[in-house]
Amino acid sequence: MSYEYLKKETTKRCFLLCALYPEDHSIDVKHLVRYTWGLELFGKADSIEEVRIQVLEAIDYLKDSCLLLKDEDVERYVKLHDIVRDVALWIASKEESDFLIKSRLELLNESFEPCKAILLLNREHKIFPEKLVHPNVEILLLNDCDIQGTCFQGMKELKVLSLTSFSSCVISLYALTSLRKLRVLHLAFFEDLSYLGKLTTLEILSLRTTEFEGLADELVRLVNLKILDLTGCRFSSRFHPNVIRRLSKLEELYLKGSSIGEESDDILLEIKFLTRLTALSLSISSSHFIEDFEFPRLEEYNIFLRGTQDKLGCPHPEQWGKFLEEAARKISYEIQGLNSVVNLTKRSLKIEGVFPYNVVSQLLENLESLQVFDIKDEYIEGLTDQTQQIVSVSVILQNLKQVRIENCMNLEVVFQTEKVEGNEAPPLLSNLKSLRLKRLIDLSCIWELPTQHVRLESLVDLRIEDCPSLKSLFSVSLAQGLVLLEKLKIIGCGELKQIVTELEGDEEVLGMGPTMWEKPIFSATMFCLLFGFVKSQFFGLLTWEWAAFLIESKIHNYIQRERE
Repeated sequence: MSYEYLKKETTKRCFLLCALYPEDHSIDVKHLVRYTWGLELFGKADSIEEVRIQVLEAIDYLKDSCLLLKDEDVERYVKLHDIVRDVALWIASKEESDFLIKSRLELLNESFEPCKAILLLNREHKIFPEKLVHPNVEILLLNDCDIQGTCFQGMKELKVLSLTSFSSCVISLYALTSLRKLRVLHLAFFEDLSYLGKLTTLEILSLRTTEFEGLADELVRLVNLKILDLTGCRFSSRFHPNVIRRLSKLEELYLKGSSIGEESDDILLEIKFLTRLTALSLSISSSHFIEDFEFPRLEEYNIFLRGTQDKLGCPHPEQWGKFLEEAARKISYEIQGLNSVVNLTKRSLKIEGVFPYNVVSQLLENLESLQVFDIKDEYIEGLTDQTQQIVSVSVILQNLKQVRIENCMNLEVVFQTEKVEGNEAPPLLSNLKSLRLKRLIDLSCIWELPTQHVRLESLVDLRIEDCPSLKSLFSVSLAQGLVLLEKLKIIGCGELKQIVTELEGDEEVLGMGPTMWEKPIFSATMFCLLFGFVKSQFFGLLTWEWAAFLIESKIHNYIQRERE
């Protein structure tokens, strides 16, 4: 597809915006939305959500036109092929594009041609040319770049600014007070936030650092904020949560990993005042749960509810090794689990230690990702009929895309229901892409479901580790739906004798004759990692004996059959 054939001007602008990023860079769609809003690339919009819808529509069109690539590692990221990016930069350099981009320091030094976008995002330390004047620049993205405050005096049109500094040379934010059109600001590793409150035109603010002082006094003056992103920010002094409620125009609030949610007793009450809120990211201790709390109507959420036992006390000296191991495991959860879910789904919930069903029940109906750690119940709330049901289990199972359950010692079954609502509703688990089960010592069965209403047609990644009581994985009818399965990892499941088990009702499947088996059960190219099997009945009801403890193999069933 040629750039010239893109019908909508918004799609063209979104394409050129992607060219801002370096080669092979993973482009966060969330950032594209924020930059688009700040630059008003699509004209005036009533809400961030309106811009997000247009950006996602443009990205889908660009991917269908092969001008953008889907990032294979993270679903909500995209990439621009090197050659396509070169073309995009050439298009942006043409006068009629009105979007000249300078992405290398030498281009700034060699040319005085005015431009609208400057980005220096490589990891090398840089010094921004002090004497250059850029009166037309609207977006400036700098990574590890020393810049003098005087450089901003001539940037009267600047609307989007991102500064990430790893050096000791950090400008005072007073230098930004002359930027009367600044709408989007991202600061990383800045310690002095004095004068931030004077940037009253800001509508999107993102901060990244370890500790802040005096932020609350500055934030309270930014009454026009629509997005506040304080992910991972810690505060050396107590942050007064009533600051949040005074930001009444907020549409998106990101506090995950921030001490605001973890240490504030009233953060949920403050959120209740944000009537325009559509996106929320939050970490909160169970001691701060409010039983009858009602979340705003959220389009996106990523919420982590910690149990009170998560706070690690000082152990007895004889238990110090176990204490450190437990602490390391919890940190591993944070690094490996939370980030991946944020990028994979729009609506995710992580529960640790206790499952406050009444608090989160209103989020379950459209939940896409569920992670559960360290609970002691025999069932997972929301995944089984055996527990309270404010929201139908079948509705929850129809929407889930990712499930991860670890260290739940008494859990016996993961998915369980006998009821399926609606004849025309999608099959149960038909959207499930990833299932990870680990350290579930009492787990004997994964699914107790009416198999005629279950389809695992979207499952790509299945990982099961240290589930010693598990005896089988799939019935034949379930296995037949695994057309997209790419990765199967099984470790430490000593009682697992059969991967595919013939159950009552499977006779009809097996009785369909040889033509039924012309395509294998697992028809996708798949990577297998199997550990600890001795005698296992495996794919297609065939028996393999595993003499080794670790076997890695590429299974190309369908391709091999085609060759034969």
